[in-house]
Formats: sequence, structure tokens, C-alpha cells
Amino acid sequence: MIKKLFLFTLLVSSFLVISCNNKDKTGTGASPEIETYAGTYNGNMSYTVDPSQNFQTTLTVNADGSVVLNISSIFDTPLTISKSELQNNGGGKYTCSGTDAGFTGTITFQFNGSSVVISIDISDSSSAEMQMTGTLTKQTTAQQ
Repeated sequence: MIKKLFLFTLLVSSFLVISCNNKDKTGTGASPEIETYAGTYNGNMSYTVDPSQNFQTTLTVNADGSVVLNISSIFDTPLTISKSELQNNGGGKYTCSGTDAGFTGTITFQFNGSSVVISIDISDSSSAEMQMTGTLTKQTTAQQ
């Protein structure tokens, strides 16, 4: 199990940076563009196999539609995903998928009001799966 957690941690950052899929990004139906959700979201993510271990997570949605994901103790550097690498699935749901070194993975962002649920799914050729998930809340700036 520890070996799988280590592989998950190592590979999730490398393969998504290298090979996010560049399919048709138009999505289905009229859905807002991701920059509609611009701002910074904070919260915790955890492995589904060990939900007691939380990892501080920050997601920044930029005005240009790119997103920056940082999961403390998992990523050495934040993962940046350009708008062109995200598929708009409608209803506030966006995905980025890729394959590297025999592993296939998907990051899903599901926006709902002032929060976003993030799921990271990794599987290998033997169908072994690892998942990380968490809910982040949009941070507001104080009025002066």
C-alpha cells in the first residue's frame, strides 16, 4: 500500500504536467467558462484509502482560465494547467486527463457556488486505482 501511495504521489504531478489531453474542449451545453470561477480556493485533500491524513490544498483559478493546483507534501512545485488542457463538461465541471509510464489519470474540478470539489484518479494497466479527493472553499478578500 505504501508503494502505491508513493507511486501515486510521484506520478500524479509528473504525468499531468507532461501530458494533459488536448481533446475537444467545447463541452456539452452552455456552461460558464472556468474563468467565471476566478479566485483562490483553500481546503484539504486526502487519499480515499486513508481519509484521516489531510493535505493542505490551494487551487487558484486565474483570469486567463488557467488553474494552479498545490497540494502540500505532494507536489514539489504547484501544478499549472492551461485553459486549453481543461475540458468543460458543463454544469461547472472541468476535467484534465493524461497517460504516462503505464498510468492513466484524471483531475476533476466540480464548482458549486463558493466551493470546488477536486478529485484525482490514477489507475495502472492492472486496473489498480488510487484516488485523492477534497472540497476547497473560495477565499474572500476583506473590504477596507
